[in-house]
Amino acid sequence: MVASTEILEHKESSRIKVAGIFQPFKAIGYVTSDVPVCVQARGQANFITSAVGSTFNIWDGQNLRLRITGPPYSKPITALAVFRDSTFAASGSTIFVAERAQQRKTIEVEDGAAIKSLTVVGHLLFVICDDNMLRIWDAITLEFHNEIEFPATFRLSVIVHPSTYVNKILCGSEQGGLRLYNFRTMKCIHEFKSFDASVAFMCQSPSIDVIAVGLANGDIILHNVRVDERLMEFKQEEKVTAIAFNPNEPYMMVTANVAGDLSIWDLDKRHIIHVMRGIHSGAIHTAVFYAGQGVLLTAGADNTIKQWIFDSLSDIPRLLRSRSGHYQPPAFIRHYSSDPSAILSAGDDHTLRTFHTIRDTQNLEISQGPKNPHENTQISRITQFDTTPNETHTWSNAISAHLKGGVARTWDTKHKKIGHHSFPSTDDSPVKCVAMSVCGNFGFVGSALGTVDMYNMQSGMLRKTFKGKHGHTKAIMGIVSDKYNKILVTASLDGTLKFWDFKTSRHISTLSLPSAPSRIILHRDSSLLAVSSDDLCIRIVDLESLRTVREFWGHQNRITDLTFSPDGRMLLSSSLDSTIRTWDLSSGYMIDAFRTDSVPRSVTMSPTGDFLATAHAGHVGIFLWLNRSLFEKVSLRNLSEEDIIDLSLPLAPHETKPDIADEADDDQMVPDEGSEDVAAESTLGDASIISLSSHNFSKWQTFLNLETIRKRNKAKVLDSKPKRAPFLLSMLVDRPEKQKEIKEKEEANAPKPASGNGGRIIKSDLSSLLSAPQSELSRLLSLAQTDSDYADVWVHLKGLSPSELHLQLSLLTTQDMLYFLEAATWKLQGRTDFEVVEACLNGFLQVHRYDLSETLEAQVDELLSDLKRLQKQVWEALEKEFEFGLALIEFVRA
Repeated sequence: MVASTEILEHKESSRIKVAGIFQPFKAIGYVTSDVPVCVQARGQANFITSAVGSTFNIWDGQNLRLRITGPPYSKPITALAVFRDSTFAASGSTIFVAERAQQRKTIEVEDGAAIKSLTVVGHLLFVICDDNMLRIWDAITLEFHNEIEFPATFRLSVIVHPSTYVNKILCGSEQGGLRLYNFRTMKCIHEFKSFDASVAFMCQSPSIDVIAVGLANGDIILHNVRVDERLMEFKQEEKVTAIAFNPNEPYMMVTANVAGDLSIWDLDKRHIIHVMRGIHSGAIHTAVFYAGQGVLLTAGADNTIKQWIFDSLSDIPRLLRSRSGHYQPPAFIRHYSSDPSAILSAGDDHTLRTFHTIRDTQNLEISQGPKNPHENTQISRITQFDTTPNETHTWSNAISAHLKGGVARTWDTKHKKIGHHSFPSTDDSPVKCVAMSVCGNFGFVGSALGTVDMYNMQSGMLRKTFKGKHGHTKAIMGIVSDKYNKILVTASLDGTLKFWDFKTSRHISTLSLPSAPSRIILHRDSSLLAVSSDDLCIRIVDLESLRTVREFWGHQNRITDLTFSPDGRMLLSSSLDSTIRTWDLSSGYMIDAFRTDSVPRSVTMSPTGDFLATAHAGHVGIFLWLNRSLFEKVSLRNLSEEDIIDLSLPLAPHETKPDIADEADDDQMVPDEGSEDVAAESTLGDASIISLSSHNFSKWQTFLNLETIRKRNKAKVLDSKPKRAPFLLSMLVDRPEKQKEIKEKEEANAPKPASGNGGRIIKSDLSSLLSAPQSELSRLLSLAQTDSDYADVWVHLKGLSPSELHLQLSLLTTQDMLYFLEAATWKLQGRTDFEVVEACLNGFLQVHRYDLSETLEAQVDELLSDLKRLQKQVWEALEKEFEFGLALIEFVRA
């Protein structure tokens, strides 16, 4: 007997904890944190890198779509910097170097000093540490370069590189001082006059030598570092957190503060234009203008990135697009529509938001109506809400209860706005819970005194009140109606469940519970009601027999939320004991349980059963857990407390393939090398196919209008002196003594020209120009005469920029002109790259039309005739396809 007992104990101790039904998948709702974002220009495209907890996201700067998610790190990111394809993320005393989504290398700071900020200047990475040291690494080789140690009287807070100042860095301190350092010699060149407050932010202005300095007391100073003189001073409310300059006219500056306000300043007139209050719900840590565009990007600690465009005459920007999430943890989440990927979430930040598990572009805040900038019109925190999936109605389809609120509010999730009606409790007590009928026509409001009122969602009129002598005596904690609108069930702190006739509001029955209920949910298809109570028990009540059919025990602390699986076979519960448990209704077993490092506040199962969504305390995102039982076999045995496994929250959102709708809007698509050549070879010789090149259409449009663009971009010469120089130039024009002093210094420091033939100007004779080598296009045209194959010629032409193409065509000799016409005829016969041939012929004829008509008239008549005939054939075939497509569209529309 003893031996058998030991064997059983050994088997019990050696039990292996296997993976359960749910596994971490991804997190949604993360946009940015309190770390400043980085904006990087790559060609004509802009990319935004933002820190989200212990990883980073890379967004497309044009449409704010998530492109890349970086690798997860062990600690939260405290600073970011980007250089070419590398992303530098600081976490603690470690700098992680990643390329796209792959972790490559790490840099460890000596003595374990925590990193405060990262800045890239040229190919060097500057690191500000909390030990008052500025360390420098090579951003390419990652080799340590040097370090600068500052005294205790100069606590380094921010650095900036003045434009055109080679090997110079400007350092600002918490004491208000400024110092200019040469980071090659590691010497302080100049120490500037101290300011009255701590230097919080610095950036380069459009004018050389002028740096914008933002102070902690709200002062903004435009300082000329060359002569150590203040040019302009402005004052805003609160600490300056970001400064940006509009690169286009009119010259303006925008500043941000810790209260989420954005101030716009006119630099010519030296006064404020407008203050945009509360555009962010927290401190704005980033404000950047896109290069060459009137688009301003702002990012704040409220988990929001916004784009603003200056396209009005009032110089006040309008919101172009934004990406946002909760900036305080969500408290209640539910799937709410026929789309299984849509989630409705109410957070501690007093907002109601919609999230999409696939398309991040559909993550939106539901509007609470127009805001009054002079008073706080935000509604109180939502404690509970209910929705109906019926979206055919034109009225509101959601209702919410609020903390210490005497009314329930309606919401229109289809149009993403607050509803027209609000429903008060008839006994004038606070609203504790709400519910909606399955048809979506009625909303129910439960009060703190035990009254349940039914309102019409369309008209907002009171229809019924469920009270009477059989009513509840304490606060209502839950309301549900059955699938056919026959029975209404209410739960109260008086420890009872009451069943009412839906149409007559007549009391049917009362079921007493051993403990007061805290939440109830109903699976309408099976008519099973789940009730969580203060005694930590979950009871299942059958609405047909009005009896308790199951009891689930196991939670060690208060139960926070419940949700059924779509088929009604499983019940999931979350608790303050940090566990999420799955109960099998048929067997009564606990078939899955896992513990997280944060308390789950709310859970909801998708209508298709593929994902479990959870909201946790201390986290602003919504976490998705994959249901493994849909694609592999999982154990459904009865589990004990020892079988509970620990799972980490999926803090890093996974990189997903963009959907077809998103891909259709992408403008920054880069074709693979050689793709167009493969397409050309596949269609060559097929007379029924006419192909176009894969090059951007704007390239050939620019080539055709090259002369117009050059005339437009030509510098304008002023006939007379302007009345007043724009922006900061007037500061030196009005002070001739400063001009004279600067000119004398420049002449003294200027290098003297070498004597004799060592000068910078080299004379050349005409013979050297005439003997210049032929162009690449001429060489390829000559080589193609051996086998009459002009493929290399067109590959070369397609790789040229518009300006290079115009130059190459202009340098063609008389014989090369004939070769080019033969190449165009060869290309048209192949019926490939039709728009390229047309554009090149247009540019060729504009340059050489007189040469062809005067010197080569007899030789080109036949070539031009063949070209005209081929061009007509190809265009007629294209025109036929166009007409067929237009006719088909008209037919579909009709």
